[in-house]
Amino acid sequence: MLPESTWGNDVRISWHVGILVLLVAADAYSQRAGQGSSPNRRSSGESRDQSATPLEAVQGLVKGPGGQPVSGAVVTAHRSDARGTAQQTRTDSAGAFRLNVGRTGLFVVTVETPSLAPKTIDRVRAGMRLNVSLTKGGVIEGFVRDVEGRPVPQAHVTAHHGRRLPVEADASTARLEARTDRSGRYRLEGLDADLFTITASAPGFLRADKPNIRIGSTVDLVLLPGGTTLAGVVVGAGGRPIGGATVRVELEPRFFPRGSVAITDATGRFELPGLSAGTYQVIADAAGFAPTIQSGVGIEDGVKTAETELVLLPGATLTGRVIDGEGRPLRATVDLQEANGHRVVADFSDRLHSVGDVQGHFEVQPLAPGSYTFAIAVANYGKRRLDVEVPRDQRRVNVGNIPVERGLAISGRVTNRTSMAEYLLKPELTMMARSFSQALE
Repeated sequence: MLPESTWGNDVRISWHVGILVLLVAADAYSQRAGQGSSPNRRSSGESRDQSATPLEAVQGLVKGPGGQPVSGAVVTAHRSDARGTAQQTRTDSAGAFRLNVGRTGLFVVTVETPSLAPKTIDRVRAGMRLNVSLTKGGVIEGFVRDVEGRPVPQAHVTAHHGRRLPVEADASTARLEARTDRSGRYRLEGLDADLFTITASAPGFLRADKPNIRIGSTVDLVLLPGGTTLAGVVVGAGGRPIGGATVRVELEPRFFPRGSVAITDATGRFELPGLSAGTYQVIADAAGFAPTIQSGVGIEDGVKTAETELVLLPGATLTGRVIDGEGRPLRATVDLQEANGHRVVADFSDRLHSVGDVQGHFEVQPLAPGSYTFAIAVANYGKRRLDVEVPRDQRRVNVGNIPVERGLAISGRVTNRTSMAEYLLKPELTMMARSFSQALE
């Protein structure tokens, strides 16, 4: 029993199990608010109407500077709750596009084309017609040289921000990459107003990075000698090569992407130069396949080239329903934590993430064959671990009802400032809080 005194009103202090649950609550609130009656948020240069459009499609027109139609622009739609597979198409010669997205849900639509800044439109529904105007965008340019000041021709220079892997790897739309010319000069065009990390790599050199670069900047990079090139091939069932796949390499452990990215050629080959010694995760992804991750890929000092092979297969869909102890449905977030016994990097977990509906149902796809560990979180409830095995030839895995329990609280009563300080600093309470935190992991 804490001592009584005359200090003001009683102050009640509670520690709720899992500080992360508060973040989940905020996310759940934003999801509910996003589905309320507030007006749609519009991006600059975009308008919409819902007339004369089939109920299962989103269609529209893409125009560039001066109102000219933009042909060949890549238009991608993915659900706002990250469920399901993204849909992608290109605009025709008149700048028109059509995406069959289904009747229900909110979508995020992105439009990209070389040399113009991309456009993102939130809260899009089936039946809408979008009129998208793309602007010229910004430029980042500079030179890549070695330590003696000599130009490095054909160096691969990228500008990256954000965390999600692209749905379709297509070099023709890669506005965030360039090759240096004979003088070592590069130019990245069509960038949106954001901060970028500029990366340069070339065979025989270590990779160089410069973070927090704004558009309009001139950035020179110096490459140090050394580094290993990770080379390999991406294949499908039966060893068929997959061209146009995205391959990303990340140093372990790393949970924010800063790794190198390559696009496979028509034979499925890729090269990722400039890697330092260490252990890496290699992620491969391509439209129509489940993303795959290869962990524990070792790079040793003094090795010029390391080889690997990645296999992409059609994915399975994981479904389930989250309920409380009384059997009532709960809306939950489902996040990937591990794949085949290895902690996954942020790019991979973001790709396989889901927010359930109000009936408790969730869906995660596409999953390659293997073992996975997910974290299920519901506001004011304890975090739940879910282990799933996806068989090789199974296209749907249903885990049924998943009950979660309410979180616990530690409460006390403090009546003066001295007692409050002593109470907050009690060693046993600190240890108890740490125990709760560890139990959530």
